[in-house]
Amino acid sequence: MAKGCGYVSEPTNNLGVGGVGSAHSFAEVAENFFTHQTRMMKLGHLTAYTLHRYRRSYELHLSTTFGLLPFTAISAMDIEDQMVEQRDIPSSGKSIRNRHGLLLSILMHGHKRLGLRPDNPAELTRLPSKDGELGRQVRFFQHGKWRPWPGRW
Repeated sequence: MAKGCGYVSEPTNNLGVGGVGSAHSFAEVAENFFTHQTRMMKLGHLTAYTLHRYRRSYELHLSTTFGLLPFTAISAMDIEDQMVEQRDIPSSGKSIRNRHGLLLSILMHGHKRLGLRPDNPAELTRLPSKDGELGRQVRFFQHGKWRPWPGRW
């Protein structure tokens, strides 16, 4: 209680005590992120289907790699290694970019909203291009376009 100010509570990060350097796992921060996103959905800023897709992407692709790691121990190299694993699956460039966007959002939530770390290591990651950096382009020809190659097929 501060005189003249009423009750002033200590700042918290919605995960209990902590701050920069505290030992919360990535999974705990992700659950807090999804709780916040559920509130955003109730306010009309997000659809239930979008929240479902975020959670499914987290469970399939991010929790297995980052879930048990301490939130403050995640480095840019960890993120780049995860992206290499995604390319090896193989995943399309767009899918990798979408998953990275979710990872960036969870890390941003822990960085800015919860104050658990001084930076966001996902901000510096170089992403694959959307247009088939992995070489999985499909091309469809119309009937007349086959004529230039009659002897080859």
